[in-house]
Amino acid sequence: MPMKVTTGKLTAWLSNKVWFNAAIILMAFLFIQQGLAKPDTVNLEAQQVCNQANTQSDAPMQRYVFNGFDEVYDKKTSLIWHRCLLGQAGTNCQEGTAQVLNWLQALEVGSTQGWRVPNIRELATLVELQCSNPAINLSVFPNQPNGHLWSSSPYHFYDHYAWYLDLADGIYIYGDRQDRKHLRLVKDAE
Repeated sequence: MPMKVTTGKLTAWLSNKVWFNAAIILMAFLFIQQGLAKPDTVNLEAQQVCNQANTQSDAPMQRYVFNGFDEVYDKKTSLIWHRCLLGQAGTNCQEGTAQVLNWLQALEVGSTQGWRVPNIRELATLVELQCSNPAINLSVFPNQPNGHLWSSSPYHFYDHYAWYLDLADGIYIYGDRQDRKHLRLVKDAE
């Protein structure tokens, strides 16, 4: 829920959840820098919040067909997705730890056994706009941390950047290819 501040422009700025989340992270960073909080005591993870009453689902359960417990077929896009992030396993992705890789590592790992790194348009189809923290259907993609997912799409204006999906709010943005992010693999249905 957005923080309500009754001072003109600040109310509008904090009511936008993207800016609100950025403000929370900045405040946490400043508290750490000033010695008012230790890094391990600042919890930047939030529990998923969904607004089912006012927003239509973008990724409802009916859209997906489960192929065992590790794959899911998306009827809208004809893509098959790994339910777990790279490094996770189990029926609810509860085993292992989601790996974080730089962009080149993600491309190398992602091109095995018919799987690949999705492009940014494919990745954007997973966004559930009803929800945030993370903005994904957790019934389909369980145990998804609130983080970033690499795409295979390079950013064309800066050759050291690539596109990724920020699951806090379901926005796609570009970042340095050396940054470390999670990876969800995809393949085309045959």
